[in-house]
Amino acid sequence: METVGSDGEKMSSKCGYEERVIAFLDILGFKKIIEETETETKKFEDLLDVLKRIKEGVEQLKTGKYNPTDIRMSTFSDSIIISAKITEHMDAFVQQLLMTNIWLLEQGCFVRGGVDYGKVYHNENMIFGPAFIKAYELEKSADYPRILFSKEAIKKLHHNKQPNSKIAVSITHSYFKRDCDGLCYLDYFNYANNAEEGYAKFICNLEKMMDKNIASNLDDVGVIKKMDWIKNKIQLCNKNQEQKQNLTLDDFIENFMDCVEYT
Repeated sequence: METVGSDGEKMSSKCGYEERVIAFLDILGFKKIIEETETETKKFEDLLDVLKRIKEGVEQLKTGKYNPTDIRMSTFSDSIIISAKITEHMDAFVQQLLMTNIWLLEQGCFVRGGVDYGKVYHNENMIFGPAFIKAYELEKSADYPRILFSKEAIKKLHHNKQPNSKIAVSITHSYFKRDCDGLCYLDYFNYANNAEEGYAKFICNLEKMMDKNIASNLDDVGVIKKMDWIKNKIQLCNKNQEQKQNLTLDDFIENFMDCVEYT
């Protein structure tokens, strides 16, 4: 028996798993955000707008110049799942994750996530499979508001980059960083910093979010720990911005390869 996927591709219902890179994103503090939308119309509209923007970004990847063969998105409650088949144009997938993170932050939503690669079944109505479980478990281990990438996902993205495209590596893969605990994450601080004009506003908004979270969770060690992590990353990003003029293309590529080779 055969079924037809969202991209029109036939697949066997007996063996419907596909090899895909999959991102599991969790919107932190979503319960409180939903409570606020009950009484604040603007909060409701802002949340709806950002979720629509994320969906539109994914839809554009299906028809745009840097179109992955197949990209899919599901949302339920506080979770966003985005998966794609690996192609030579995976830079667009990474960019989508970065922008999803930043758009949610702009609306006061911290994000934690995990990205892995492997077997998964994902259509408009359901998602399951070993890779989904791995991405979910990786998200739970992230601790801080960051999107972690497994070694398998990092290596797969590296081996399927656009042929002879060192520029693509420098632009996109430079935003993979290895954290102090040895895990690789998507550095949205550095990405936002390259927007220049919008960076100051982004940081100002982020600091307000941090102050609000600290003020309402003074006795919560976990929350304070998360806010300290963000504070340290902002300071590091500002320091790196001062040194950016001295960075070369090889520096960018070396940083990405450091993540590719991590264990």
